[in-house]
Amino acid sequence: MQTLFIWAGRLAHQFHILFRSQINLLVASLLLVFVIAGGTFGYMVIEDYSFFDAIYMTVITLATVGYGEVVPLSAEGRMFTILLIMVGLGVFAYAITVLSSQIVEGRLKSILNIKLNRTNGKKWRIM
Repeated sequence: MQTLFIWAGRLAHQFHILFRSQINLLVASLLLVFVIAGGTFGYMVIEDYSFFDAIYMTVITLATVGYGEVVPLSAEGRMFTILLIMVGLGVFAYAITVLSSQIVEGRLKSILNIKLNRTNGKKWRIM
């Protein structure tokens, strides 16, 4: 009976770890979507850009590509871009931290239901 309680406790702990990992990945993904959507909306409102121009500006700003503005920015647009860069870098840093911790701790394959089997001693294959 005591063994059953120990086993149940360990199983509950593993479910807690897996569930927390899924929540962290979901939060990171949603934050990335919200930053891109917020940047697009901000450029559409502040600079009166079309949807395509606004999402283009958001992506090149967050990716730090530096192609330049579609149309020269106003002072408000520059302030918004500064805010977008700071928030975007923070969100990307969080997302990379969550993803890398999942990889390092070996939980990503269990979240994605990937089984790795070793074949003939050297190579790995995804099942």
